[in-house]
Amino acid sequence: MKCRSVQKLGLLASLGVGAAVATPDGVVQLAIQRRNVADSRPILPRASSSPVLEQLQNDRSEGAYMAEVKVGTPPQTLTLQLDTGSSDTWVVSSGAEICEQGQCDHGSFDRSQSNSYTVLAKDAFSTQYADKTSAQGDYFNDVFSIGSVTLQNLTMGIGLETDIPFGLVGVGYPSNEAGVAEGTIDAYPNLPLQLVKEGFTNTVAFSMWLNDLDASAGNILFGGIDTAKFEGPLTRVKLYPTHRQSAVDEFAVALTSVTAVSKSGSDKLGSASFPAPVILDSGTTVSFLPEDLVAEIYREANVITDDSGTGAVPCSYANAQGYFSFGFGGPGGAVVNVSMSELVLGVAGTITGGSHKGQDACTFGIQAVSSNDTFILGDTFLRSAFVVYDLVNNEAALAQTKFNVSDSNVIAFASLSATVPSSTPAPSQDAISQGVVTATPASYAAAAAFTASSGAAGPLGPGGGVAGVALATLVSFGVGVFSFFVL
Repeated sequence: MKCRSVQKLGLLASLGVGAAVATPDGVVQLAIQRRNVADSRPILPRASSSPVLEQLQNDRSEGAYMAEVKVGTPPQTLTLQLDTGSSDTWVVSSGAEICEQGQCDHGSFDRSQSNSYTVLAKDAFSTQYADKTSAQGDYFNDVFSIGSVTLQNLTMGIGLETDIPFGLVGVGYPSNEAGVAEGTIDAYPNLPLQLVKEGFTNTVAFSMWLNDLDASAGNILFGGIDTAKFEGPLTRVKLYPTHRQSAVDEFAVALTSVTAVSKSGSDKLGSASFPAPVILDSGTTVSFLPEDLVAEIYREANVITDDSGTGAVPCSYANAQGYFSFGFGGPGGAVVNVSMSELVLGVAGTITGGSHKGQDACTFGIQAVSSNDTFILGDTFLRSAFVVYDLVNNEAALAQTKFNVSDSNVIAFASLSATVPSSTPAPSQDAISQGVVTATPASYAAAAAFTASSGAAGPLGPGGGVAGVALATLVSFGVGVFSFFVL
């Protein structure tokens, strides 16, 4: 991941608080849903107003959370992937070869059919992901509708040449826009900022509720939070700079503890990386954590690996009663519990030995990376967390999510500089390195009952393995590698 210049503060200042005034009871919701995008390739990272609410579609097979939008005049309906790990909204051109081959099932954009389409910077949009898929084209301005609101002038990219069959809605910092990284365009107001600029929200912030793995939809709420979607305290933690820079440009928080809990006991797991830099990224299917920590997690949950080192478990472990408790910001900070039901993903092979021989093996939702790589908490974590991303105050707020609730109690941010409503700061953030556990547990008390349930068998026993399966092909990624963390 390249170092990028940061121009966010100037953009925020140019909006002006007065421009953010709108009806206090208005809500704009972006619907995100998990849809079947079987023909797609994994998306990998590049080497007083009221809230705006949109529903999200949950694509369980690919881990993609999709949002329906409308672009142009007259409007053309497209379905784009929501990604907190990138910052551009971009669409696939209907003239792209991949669409002419019939692969753009989620829609494409015909610029010749929009009478409000204006080229902003020709050949300036270019993004490439870690799997070498890419998109190149222009930056343009056009009308953009999301949820119940219509933006009159949103800057977007158009993929004139691309091998990716759908575009993205990037909601990260403007300093991470593709054109800024490539030096082809100055930072511009992306979707969260443009909502403020056109008066729909008071501040550059949004909250996300993905719901559980089996749910078909969740939502993202721009400019506010929904207190009916979480339980317990909503705790604010700092976002930290990456790339050894002084400015925040990604959603990186400090993971300071992980505890394994089951009926047989609890274990505080250790890592030499604590406090660990983790990026909260909705564009990544699974979570990637330090190797030493993942080894302990695998010991607790009886995870096996294939020849590539990718973790898997018997699919029956989705019914297991054990869970992992993730802590952020030091003692008294945010805590989110993640159950096995959210960590056991799709069928990826067959177990070839041990007491589960012949059973289906499912990809495990936590995988290991070296200490030189980026640590990511992806969808396998985010489904259990209600998360608020505050780009003005450089904070994230986390709470335990409530699954499958239909109630709603939306509270708007009061102003551009207001902190997250109904939240409190983590009290020990200035000393997050104190009290962290770096050593391996002396014993694994939770392991004895971690995978126990009425419908799941016990530990794997000797000889467990996964038969010749490329488990990693089930995993989509949304944030780059080789980031650094500055505390």
